[in-house]
Parts: sequence; C-alpha cells; structure tokens
Amino acid sequence: MLDVDYLEKTVTLDKALPAKLLDGQFFEVGAHATKDHAAHWTTFEAVKLEPKDGKTILCWRKGADVYTGKVNSIQIGDDSATVTVEIAAPLIPGENSQLTLTDDKMTHSWKCDVETRADYIEEPLNGVIRLYDPGFKRGDLKAGERIMITPDGASGGSSSSIAAATILVLQPE
Repeated sequence: MLDVDYLEKTVTLDKALPAKLLDGQFFEVGAHATKDHAAHWTTFEAVKLEPKDGKTILCWRKGADVYTGKVNSIQIGDDSATVTVEIAAPLIPGENSQLTLTDDKMTHSWKCDVETRADYIEEPLNGVIRLYDPGFKRGDLKAGERIMITPDGASGGSSSSIAAATILVLQPE
C-alpha cells in the first residue's frame, strides 16, 4: 500500500491488479499488534479498481473517519504528545489503537491511540488522544483547531504510518 486518502475513499496499491478483481468484495486495512499497541483493522467494500501506471487505485464505498472534534489542549512529552479534545471519541477497546489523527486542513497526520471510557454519557468531555508518531512537533496543532481520526494509514502530509499498514481481502465462503 503506497497511499491512503480517507476523504476521497481511495487506496493506492503498489501493483497493477485486474479491474474486476475486487469489485464488490470486502477488504480490510490495518496494522498488526505491536509491543505497545493493539491490532486495528477496518473493513471496506471495494467499488472500483483502476490500474494506472503499474499501480492500482482502489475506491471504497463508505467514509472512514471514526471521529472529528475540537482540540482543547496539547501537552508534548519526550516521545509523545497528549491531545485533549472537547468531546471524547466514543470508541471501545479494540477500536481505539493504531489510528491516525489529521489536522483540519489534512496537511499532517500522526499515529495515535484514543483513551476509552466506561460510560460516554456520564463522561463525555475532555477526551484524551495520545500521539506516538515521531513526526509531531510543537505548533503542528493548536487549541481550537479541528481534527479527524481515521483508521491506520496516512490521511495527509505525513506518510509515516503507511509502511505499517496492511491490506487483506476477505473472500466469501
């Protein structure tokens, strides 16, 4: 996988595939578990494959964002950053790891994990997102800006998470 564009709902694959190979089939994009992060996979339905210049553009049907929100504050540590958002991302364990956070202009993206909660109705405010992408630096995000979280894969200017992403095709029985 060379590139993922969650707004345009496309994945660019590094090889040319026949145009009809995946039409109507389901596929998964994700990352295997690592020492520090749980595995995360998301399923999409392929609607079109377009072989182009020795590569393949795969288009899927539904949007992929799992959360959009407004940044309250950012604390930067030695090897990570903690972003607090206005409303917590309503994710459950198993959906909250190895995600990608993008800025509102879709010019930067960083790998992240989202803190889950036992009860989002009782505790909806001040959600916590931990960025662990080494490409994040002071000033990349500011309080008041909007963000979007998508499954693993680059959604903007940084492509650091592409190398860890994998695509699987789910074959019907």
